[in-house]
Amino acid sequence: MTLTEVMEKAQAEPILAVSHGGAMWAFYLKATAQNLDPKERGNCAICHFHYDQEHFKLAEVIDPLTGDVYDCK
Repeated sequence: MTLTEVMEKAQAEPILAVSHGGAMWAFYLKATAQNLDPKERGNCAICHFHYDQEHFKLAEVIDPLTGDVYDCK
């Protein structure tokens, strides 16, 4: 099941998807088609996306190891 399918079938929000860094990075590149500064994608990074009509938009990247939050709006 893809993340788009998960979001379309979801009965409630928010949805938490947990993934390995490599898979998450591939999803990020496909969803945003933009590069992210390497300092903004540290180990254990949390990517907060909004979803609307089959489109994902990155809202922020959170680094739980440093407490940094990178606004992506």
